[in-house]
Amino acid sequence: MLAARISAHAISWNGTCQDIVGAVRVFFWLRRNRPKIVHLHRGGRMVRAICRLAGAGVVVEHIHGRINENTGDIPTNLSFPWVNAVVACSNAVASSVSSHRPEVIYAGIEVNPAPQSLTDHTGPLRVGVLSRLTPFKNVEAVIQAAAQLRDLGVEIQVNIA
Repeated sequence: MLAARISAHAISWNGTCQDIVGAVRVFFWLRRNRPKIVHLHRGGRMVRAICRLAGAGVVVEHIHGRINENTGDIPTNLSFPWVNAVVACSNAVASSVSSHRPEVIYAGIEVNPAPQSLTDHTGPLRVGVLSRLTPFKNVEAVIQAAAQLRDLGVEIQVNIA
């Protein structure tokens, strides 16, 4: 079985300069294991620098969005020093990268071109939210919309994870 030959390691670090102990743990893990490829999701300069200093072979930065969650700004010239390649989830995201020519790889999901009609189901309309619970994700909007639908007579169930 393929899964039996894959190992996973969880190393506690929040990815910031303030967590020096976590940064040291990651550095020594990388140094000891010498991965051929490090695939980063949202790795900042410190994360990329540690990968390089520890001797990681290839560093790939994978970006999923253009909006700065702290400010709401949409940067137009994202730069990723110390990486070998950048992967973007869409052409729109790729267009904001200035330092590399990103490879666009769309999410590996199939989309049904003719979604099921809302009238074709029985029971409540079930809506799911799978997200970080941060103000930027605006989960409150889903709750407000569900309340409005309920007031219109729509039976609705919202699951938030």
